[in-house]
Amino acid sequence: MHTERMDVNTLVRMKVVIVGSDTWKDIDAIWRELQPLWEQHGSKLVVGYPDRDSGACRLTDALCAQAGIDRVKVPLNIQRDDSDKHQLTLLFRMIRPDLILAFHPFINNSKRTLLAKRLAEEMGLVLRVVAR
Repeated sequence: MHTERMDVNTLVRMKVVIVGSDTWKDIDAIWRELQPLWEQHGSKLVVGYPDRDSGACRLTDALCAQAGIDRVKVPLNIQRDDSDKHQLTLLFRMIRPDLILAFHPFINNSKRTLLAKRLAEEMGLVLRVVAR
């Protein structure tokens, strides 16, 4: 009997990564972005985000749990000496997202979210900034 290894990335149609401000509080804005994706892709939608207990990541976790959307929390603080750039690069390479949603009220005043935007451009990934 011949068995082939299946890559989970070929089974999933839509992978979304969420990044954003630690102070983001607008859960409705996150749902406005996720709801059409959930309606279009259903159980084939997977949402990944840094395992952080604040802002956009915490709200995304709650929304996905409530809606039954599969989620992947990625621990980014693997080593304290890892730079933000290195951690975000790992996140993007691990999940290989079809879309990155960046939630930040003032993107030009951000650090990690602006860095995520630059990295997405360098890696040829699609990123959409959602501001209030």
